[in-house]
Amino acid sequence: MPDGAAGRSRTTLRVRPATAADAPEVVALAAAAWLDTYEGLLRPATIEAFIRGAYSLERVERRIAGDIFLVAHHAQRIVAFADALERPDRLELAAIYALPAARGGGAGTMLLTALRSRVPGLPVVADVLSGNRKGEIFYERRGFVPRETLEAELAGEPIVERRWWLDPRSTSRENVPMTDPTEIRARLAAVPSILSAAAMAASREPPAQGEWTPTDIVRHLIAVEDEVWHVRLRQLGAEDHPRWSWVEPGRWQGQPAAPLETLLATFGERRAETLAMLDALGPDGWARTGIHATYGVLDVAGLMVRAVDHDDEHIASLSPRTGS
Repeated sequence: MPDGAAGRSRTTLRVRPATAADAPEVVALAAAAWLDTYEGLLRPATIEAFIRGAYSLERVERRIAGDIFLVAHHAQRIVAFADALERPDRLELAAIYALPAARGGGAGTMLLTALRSRVPGLPVVADVLSGNRKGEIFYERRGFVPRETLEAELAGEPIVERRWWLDPRSTSRENVPMTDPTEIRARLAAVPSILSAAAMAASREPPAQGEWTPTDIVRHLIAVEDEVWHVRLRQLGAEDHPRWSWVEPGRWQGQPAAPLETLLATFGERRAETLAMLDALGPDGWARTGIHATYGVLDVAGLMVRAVDHDDEHIASLSPRTGS
Protein backbone atom coordinates (compact mmCIF):
# COMPACT_ATOMS: atom_id res chain seq x y z
CA MET A 1 0.00 0.00 0.00
CA PRO A 2 2.87 2.51 0.20
CA ASP A 3 2.32 5.17 -2.38
CA GLY A 4 4.46 6.80 -5.02
CA ALA A 5 7.15 9.35 -4.57
CA ALA A 6 6.34 12.99 -5.24
CA GLY A 7 6.40 13.90 -8.90
CA ARG A 8 5.82 10.32 -10.08
CA SER A 9 2.74 9.19 -11.99
CA ARG A 10 0.20 7.22 -9.94
CA THR A 11 -0.13 3.89 -11.70
CA THR A 12 -2.30 1.10 -10.34
CA LEU A 13 -1.01 -2.36 -9.55
CA ARG A 14 -3.13 -4.97 -11.34
CA VAL A 15 -3.39 -8.76 -11.31
CA ARG A 16 -4.27 -10.85 -14.36
CA PRO A 17 -3.80 -14.40 -15.70
CA ALA A 18 -0.39 -14.93 -17.25
CA THR A 19 0.00 -15.57 -20.98
CA ALA A 20 2.74 -17.29 -22.95
CA ALA A 21 4.09 -13.86 -23.87
CA ASP A 22 4.85 -13.24 -20.18
CA ALA A 23 7.19 -16.23 -19.89
CA PRO A 24 10.52 -14.44 -20.59
CA GLU A 25 9.75 -11.76 -18.00
CA VAL A 26 8.68 -14.38 -15.45
CA VAL A 27 11.95 -16.30 -16.03
CA ALA A 28 14.02 -13.19 -15.30
CA LEU A 29 11.92 -12.26 -12.25
CA ALA A 30 12.16 -15.78 -10.81
CA ALA A 31 15.94 -15.83 -11.17
CA ALA A 32 16.31 -12.47 -9.38
CA ALA A 33 13.90 -13.51 -6.60
CA TRP A 34 15.53 -16.92 -6.08
CA LEU A 35 19.02 -15.44 -5.82
CA ASP A 36 17.80 -12.81 -3.36
CA THR A 37 15.80 -15.25 -1.23
CA TYR A 38 17.99 -18.33 -1.07
CA GLU A 39 21.58 -17.07 -1.21
CA GLY A 40 23.14 -18.31 2.02
CA LEU A 41 20.34 -20.82 2.61
CA LEU A 42 21.15 -23.14 -0.29
CA ARG A 43 24.36 -23.98 -2.12
CA PRO A 44 25.00 -21.75 -5.16
CA ALA A 45 25.02 -24.85 -7.39
CA THR A 46 21.60 -25.86 -6.03
CA ILE A 47 20.12 -22.43 -6.73
CA GLU A 48 21.58 -22.40 -10.24
CA ALA A 49 20.34 -25.91 -11.01
CA PHE A 50 16.83 -25.19 -9.74
CA ILE A 51 16.49 -21.96 -11.69
CA ARG A 52 17.80 -23.68 -14.81
CA GLY A 53 15.31 -26.53 -14.47
CA ALA A 54 12.16 -25.09 -12.92
CA TYR A 55 12.38 -21.73 -14.67
CA SER A 56 13.56 -22.57 -18.15
CA LEU A 57 11.52 -20.77 -20.78
CA GLU A 58 9.88 -24.01 -21.92
CA ARG A 59 9.01 -25.07 -18.36
CA VAL A 60 7.49 -21.69 -17.52
CA GLU A 61 5.41 -21.74 -20.69
CA ARG A 62 4.02 -25.17 -19.69
CA ARG A 63 3.28 -23.96 -16.16
CA ILE A 64 1.44 -20.92 -17.50
CA ALA A 65 -0.64 -23.14 -19.77
CA GLY A 66 -1.46 -25.82 -17.17
CA ASP A 67 -1.51 -24.16 -13.73
CA ILE A 68 -3.36 -21.28 -12.14
CA PHE A 69 -0.68 -18.76 -13.01
CA LEU A 70 -1.19 -15.06 -12.23
CA VAL A 71 1.02 -12.02 -12.65
CA ALA A 72 0.93 -8.61 -10.96
CA HIS A 73 2.01 -5.78 -13.19
CA HIS A 74 2.72 -2.12 -12.62
CA ALA A 75 3.50 0.43 -15.32
CA GLN A 76 3.55 -2.34 -17.98
CA ARG A 77 6.11 -4.36 -16.02
CA ILE A 78 5.55 -7.65 -14.20
CA VAL A 79 6.58 -7.15 -10.56
CA ALA A 80 5.36 -10.45 -9.08
CA PHE A 81 3.82 -13.78 -10.02
CA ALA A 82 2.02 -16.71 -8.38
CA ASP A 83 1.76 -20.29 -9.58
CA ALA A 84 -0.78 -22.64 -7.95
CA LEU A 85 -2.24 -26.08 -8.56
CA GLU A 86 -5.80 -27.01 -7.60
CA ARG A 87 -6.10 -30.37 -5.82
CA PRO A 88 -9.33 -32.01 -4.64
CA ASP A 89 -8.69 -30.99 -1.01
CA ARG A 90 -6.40 -27.93 -1.25
CA LEU A 91 -4.80 -25.26 -3.39
CA GLU A 92 -1.03 -25.81 -3.57
CA LEU A 93 0.94 -22.60 -3.88
CA ALA A 94 3.91 -23.77 -5.93
CA ALA A 95 5.51 -20.33 -6.13
CA ILE A 96 4.85 -16.70 -5.28
CA TYR A 97 7.70 -14.26 -5.87
CA ALA A 98 8.19 -10.53 -6.35
CA LEU A 99 11.07 -8.52 -7.69
CA PRO A 100 13.31 -7.73 -4.71
CA ALA A 101 12.72 -4.01 -5.16
CA ALA A 102 8.93 -4.54 -5.28
CA ARG A 103 8.60 -6.40 -1.98
CA GLY A 104 6.23 -4.82 0.50
CA GLY A 105 4.24 -3.07 -2.21
CA GLY A 106 1.11 -5.20 -2.00
CA ALA A 107 1.61 -7.43 -5.05
CA GLY A 108 1.87 -10.64 -3.01
CA THR A 109 -1.31 -9.88 -1.10
CA MET A 110 -3.21 -9.11 -4.30
CA LEU A 111 -2.00 -12.32 -5.95
CA LEU A 112 -2.96 -14.43 -2.93
CA THR A 113 -6.39 -12.77 -2.74
CA ALA A 114 -6.97 -13.46 -6.43
CA LEU A 115 -5.98 -17.12 -6.03
CA ARG A 116 -8.29 -17.60 -3.04
CA SER A 117 -11.20 -16.05 -4.93
CA ARG A 118 -10.88 -18.77 -7.60
CA VAL A 119 -11.19 -21.63 -5.10
CA PRO A 120 -12.94 -20.05 -2.08
CA GLY A 121 -13.74 -23.32 -0.33
CA LEU A 122 -10.23 -24.80 -0.31
CA PRO A 123 -7.37 -24.31 2.13
CA VAL A 124 -4.12 -22.98 0.68
CA VAL A 125 -0.80 -24.72 1.40
CA ALA A 126 2.75 -23.51 0.81
CA ASP A 127 6.06 -25.22 1.57
CA VAL A 128 8.74 -22.88 2.97
CA LEU A 129 12.43 -23.72 3.27
CA SER A 130 13.67 -23.83 6.85
CA GLY A 131 15.39 -20.54 7.64
CA ASN A 132 13.60 -18.54 4.95
CA ARG A 133 12.38 -15.71 7.15
CA LYS A 134 11.26 -13.64 4.17
CA GLY A 135 8.81 -16.37 3.25
CA GLU A 136 7.76 -17.06 6.85
CA ILE A 137 7.00 -13.38 7.48
CA PHE A 138 4.95 -13.21 4.29
CA TYR A 139 2.78 -16.17 5.32
CA GLU A 140 2.53 -15.18 8.99
CA ARG A 141 1.19 -11.76 7.99
CA ARG A 142 -1.49 -13.35 5.85
CA GLY A 143 -2.90 -15.78 8.38
CA PHE A 144 -1.07 -19.00 7.45
CA VAL A 145 -0.22 -21.47 10.22
CA PRO A 146 2.93 -23.69 10.13
CA ARG A 147 2.25 -27.41 10.51
CA GLU A 148 4.12 -30.48 9.28
CA THR A 149 7.84 -30.65 8.56
CA LEU A 150 8.96 -32.16 5.26
CA GLU A 151 12.35 -33.57 4.33
CA ALA A 152 13.28 -33.52 0.67
CA GLU A 153 16.16 -33.17 -1.76
CA LEU A 154 16.73 -30.29 -4.15
CA ALA A 155 19.27 -30.80 -6.93
CA GLY A 156 21.11 -33.27 -4.72
CA GLU A 157 21.06 -31.08 -1.59
CA PRO A 158 19.03 -32.32 1.40
CA ILE A 159 16.54 -29.72 2.58
CA VAL A 160 13.91 -29.30 5.30
CA GLU A 161 10.68 -27.45 4.64
CA ARG A 162 7.69 -26.50 6.76
CA ARG A 163 4.22 -26.70 5.25
CA TRP A 164 2.06 -23.65 6.00
CA TRP A 165 -1.75 -23.84 5.86
CA LEU A 166 -4.34 -21.13 5.33
CA ASP A 167 -7.88 -22.07 6.32
CA PRO A 168 -10.49 -20.95 3.74
CA ARG A 169 -12.32 -19.08 6.53
CA SER A 170 -9.17 -17.30 7.67
CA THR A 171 -8.81 -13.53 7.36
CA SER A 172 -5.42 -12.03 6.63
CA ARG A 173 -3.86 -10.18 9.55
CA GLU A 174 -3.36 -7.30 7.13
CA ASN A 175 -7.12 -6.73 7.02
CA VAL A 176 -7.83 -7.22 10.73
CA PRO A 177 -7.69 -3.90 12.60
CA MET A 178 -5.37 -3.92 15.59
CA THR A 179 -7.49 -1.89 17.96
CA ASP A 180 -4.96 -1.37 20.75
CA PRO A 181 -3.20 1.96 20.01
CA THR A 182 -0.56 1.21 22.63
CA GLU A 183 0.47 -2.03 20.92
CA ILE A 184 0.65 -0.63 17.40
CA ARG A 185 2.47 2.49 18.61
CA ALA A 186 5.07 0.34 20.36
CA ARG A 187 5.64 -1.67 17.18
CA LEU A 188 6.12 1.51 15.16
CA ALA A 189 8.46 3.03 17.73
CA ALA A 190 10.70 -0.04 17.75
CA VAL A 191 11.37 -0.02 14.00
CA PRO A 192 14.17 2.60 13.78
CA SER A 193 16.49 0.68 16.12
CA ILE A 194 15.69 -2.67 14.48
CA LEU A 195 16.23 -1.18 11.02
CA SER A 196 19.54 0.39 12.08
CA ALA A 197 20.87 -2.90 13.42
CA ALA A 198 19.82 -4.81 10.29
CA ALA A 199 21.12 -2.20 7.83
CA MET A 200 24.49 -1.83 9.53
CA ALA A 201 24.94 -5.62 9.67
CA ALA A 202 23.91 -6.17 6.04
CA SER A 203 26.41 -7.15 3.39
CA ARG A 204 28.25 -4.31 1.66
CA GLU A 205 28.80 -6.42 -1.45
CA PRO A 206 27.27 -5.00 -4.66
CA PRO A 207 23.69 -6.32 -4.91
CA ALA A 208 22.39 -8.55 -7.65
CA GLN A 209 20.63 -6.88 -10.55
CA GLY A 210 17.23 -5.56 -9.48
CA GLU A 211 18.07 -5.79 -5.76
CA TRP A 212 18.31 -2.78 -3.44
CA THR A 213 21.27 -1.88 -1.25
CA PRO A 214 20.73 -1.04 2.45
CA THR A 215 20.99 2.64 1.49
CA ASP A 216 18.30 2.21 -1.18
CA ILE A 217 15.98 0.50 1.32
CA VAL A 218 16.41 3.21 3.95
CA ARG A 219 15.85 5.95 1.37
CA HIS A 220 12.71 4.13 0.24
CA LEU A 221 11.39 3.93 3.81
CA ILE A 222 12.04 7.65 4.33
CA ALA A 223 10.08 8.43 1.15
CA VAL A 224 7.19 6.20 2.25
CA GLU A 225 7.11 7.86 5.67
CA ASP A 226 7.02 11.34 4.11
CA GLU A 227 4.74 10.74 1.18
CA VAL A 228 2.42 8.00 2.39
CA TRP A 229 1.97 7.69 6.15
CA HIS A 230 2.28 11.40 6.96
CA VAL A 231 0.00 12.38 4.09
CA ARG A 232 -2.64 9.80 4.98
CA LEU A 233 -2.61 10.57 8.67
CA ARG A 234 -3.18 14.23 7.85
CA GLN A 235 -6.06 13.22 5.56
CA LEU A 236 -7.59 11.08 8.27
CA GLY A 237 -7.45 14.02 10.65
CA ALA A 238 -9.02 16.46 8.22
CA GLU A 239 -11.34 14.46 5.91
CA ASP A 240 -14.18 12.02 6.24
CA HIS A 241 -13.34 8.66 4.65
CA PRO A 242 -10.52 9.72 2.29
CA ARG A 243 -9.96 7.40 -0.66
CA TRP A 244 -6.53 5.99 -1.50
CA SER A 245 -5.14 4.07 -4.47
CA TRP A 246 -2.05 1.86 -4.59
CA VAL A 247 1.01 3.34 -6.30
CA GLU A 248 4.67 2.43 -6.11
CA PRO A 249 6.96 4.53 -3.89
CA GLY A 250 10.43 5.59 -4.89
CA ARG A 251 13.53 6.45 -2.89
CA TRP A 252 14.02 9.68 -0.99
CA GLN A 253 16.16 12.06 -3.04
CA GLY A 254 17.36 14.35 -0.26
CA GLN A 255 21.00 14.60 0.86
CA PRO A 256 22.43 12.67 -2.11
CA ALA A 257 25.86 12.15 -0.50
CA ALA A 258 24.59 11.21 2.97
CA PRO A 259 26.12 8.05 4.48
CA LEU A 260 23.93 5.22 5.72
CA GLU A 261 24.20 6.34 9.35
CA THR A 262 22.78 9.77 8.47
CA LEU A 263 19.94 8.25 6.49
CA LEU A 264 19.04 5.97 9.38
CA ALA A 265 18.91 8.99 11.67
CA THR A 266 16.67 10.76 9.14
CA PHE A 267 14.31 7.80 9.08
CA GLY A 268 14.22 7.85 12.89
CA GLU A 269 13.23 11.54 12.79
CA ARG A 270 10.47 10.84 10.27
CA ARG A 271 9.11 7.97 12.36
CA ALA A 272 9.13 10.21 15.44
CA GLU A 273 6.97 12.65 13.46
CA THR A 274 4.59 9.79 12.64
CA LEU A 275 4.31 8.91 16.31
CA ALA A 276 3.64 12.56 17.21
CA MET A 277 0.85 12.69 14.61
CA LEU A 278 -0.70 9.55 16.10
CA ASP A 279 -0.50 10.99 19.61
CA ALA A 280 -2.23 14.16 18.43
CA LEU A 281 -5.22 12.20 17.09
CA GLY A 282 -6.50 11.25 20.53
CA PRO A 283 -8.73 8.21 21.24
CA ASP A 284 -11.54 9.36 18.97
CA GLY A 285 -9.16 10.02 16.10
CA TRP A 286 -8.04 6.37 16.00
CA ALA A 287 -11.55 5.38 14.97
CA ARG A 288 -11.44 7.44 11.76
CA THR A 289 -11.30 5.44 8.53
CA GLY A 290 -10.16 5.72 4.93
CA ILE A 291 -10.96 3.52 1.94
CA HIS A 292 -8.10 1.88 0.07
CA ALA A 293 -8.64 0.55 -3.46
CA THR A 294 -6.80 -2.67 -2.62
CA TYR A 295 -7.31 -3.22 1.11
CA GLY A 296 -10.76 -1.74 1.65
CA VAL A 297 -11.73 0.15 4.79
CA LEU A 298 -8.81 0.86 7.13
CA ASP A 299 -8.95 2.63 10.46
CA VAL A 300 -5.85 4.38 11.83
CA ALA A 301 -4.60 1.19 13.47
CA GLY A 302 -5.19 -0.81 10.28
CA LEU A 303 -3.23 1.77 8.30
CA MET A 304 -0.37 1.62 10.78
CA VAL A 305 -0.36 -2.20 10.73
CA ARG A 306 0.31 -1.89 7.00
CA ALA A 307 3.13 0.54 7.81
CA VAL A 308 4.93 -1.74 10.24
CA ASP A 309 4.35 -4.83 8.07
CA HIS A 310 5.95 -2.96 5.18
CA ASP A 311 8.88 -2.08 7.46
CA ASP A 312 9.21 -5.72 8.52
CA GLU A 313 9.38 -7.03 4.97
CA HIS A 314 12.20 -4.67 4.07
CA ILE A 315 14.06 -5.37 7.31
CA ALA A 316 13.83 -9.11 6.56
CA SER A 317 15.46 -8.48 3.18
CA LEU A 318 18.47 -7.00 5.01
CA SER A 319 19.16 -10.21 6.94
CA PRO A 320 22.87 -11.07 6.70
CA ARG A 321 23.57 -13.92 4.33
CA THR A 322 25.84 -16.69 5.41
CA GLY A 323 27.20 -19.81 3.86
CA SER A 324 29.20 -20.51 0.73
